[in-house]
Amino acid sequence: MDICMVIRTTGLAFDDRVRKECLSLVRLGQEPCILVLENANKRTSGYTEYGVPFDAHGLLSRRIFKSGEMIGMKLAELHLRFAAALLRNPPEVLWLHNVELAGLIPVAALLRRLGLCRRTIWDQHELPPAWMLESHFGSWLLKCLMERCDAVIVANEERRRYLIERLGVGIKDKLHVLENLADRVFSSLPRASLPGALEGWLAGEPFLLAQGGAAPNRRLEELVEAVMGVDSIRLVVAGPCLQGKFAALKAQWGNKLLKKVYFAGMVPQYDLAAFVDHAIASVILYDSSLANLRLCAPNRLYQALARGTPVLVGSNPPMARIVNENGSGVVITGDGEDVQELRSAIREVASSFRALAMQADWVRDRYTWEQQDETVLDILGKTEA
Repeated sequence: MDICMVIRTTGLAFDDRVRKECLSLVRLGQEPCILVLENANKRTSGYTEYGVPFDAHGLLSRRIFKSGEMIGMKLAELHLRFAAALLRNPPEVLWLHNVELAGLIPVAALLRRLGLCRRTIWDQHELPPAWMLESHFGSWLLKCLMERCDAVIVANEERRRYLIERLGVGIKDKLHVLENLADRVFSSLPRASLPGALEGWLAGEPFLLAQGGAAPNRRLEELVEAVMGVDSIRLVVAGPCLQGKFAALKAQWGNKLLKKVYFAGMVPQYDLAAFVDHAIASVILYDSSLANLRLCAPNRLYQALARGTPVLVGSNPPMARIVNENGSGVVITGDGEDVQELRSAIREVASSFRALAMQADWVRDRYTWEQQDETVLDILGKTEA
């Protein structure tokens, strides 16, 4: 089976969900390939580190216009380039990622009409934008797009129920839940030392890990303020941090910021295990004002559990459900907006670390991506590998 995954992503080295999906397909005897636009915006091809061929495209419009400018033109060029590539070499199964590539669904319909494509899969890492869920036109459009797909993937059962409530039971059979669990490749990585620079900065003190914690809506400012009020606990932030956000934090906290908070930048998925292993807890917070964030159960939550590391999470339903059912961490009553509550939770993690770590270690094999291989088979429309 010829399966082409089409995605726009920061970089394949950082896209753990695509890696896990591809490896599931390989285990099921399929031969996936990836058509991608990365932030590097370079035209190149080759093989990923997990052995799947990829074809990366670059956009002329991205070289001409700055980030945030002429978004419509860039999106149009992206669709034209991807559509041309698919028409030149049509796959049997087209696996589209995220709402931003919804414009390729009509291309998939054309390929099917020509007898060149058998199945269309729409993999929604995130919920569709609010305008598609909260307006009559947007809901109608979203439902039409879903109906033209053979399968629509969502990240958890809460999101599935939310979409059914918004769009009606007519799409129920289209929706498949593929949770962003950590796989055994990640969970079985050997325990490694932290980078020397980070080790020296820590000076033996325990730390909390905020994976992706500098991204918008992750309550980084509140978490930093909470950590500032807890002695002998430091914070390591893995993931990109906008220069403006760092400058604002530096202006607020001065030199104390760099003594208590370490910004590690982007960390490849395989290297991230060491950060998780040495943390006393992984902190996962999402502003709950938006449905997409409120109903989030991110990869970083499962990565911590897969390595036996406790977690500190907000009350967002999917995360709270998981942590409450296995006792592997602390769930606050809010979403991280209350600094004092966060500070109390950090102290609770520190004082109960041994018990939480034992519980997290006990459940580390309960949430593994490989358990979902049968779901992937069902998404492909096959009953056996």
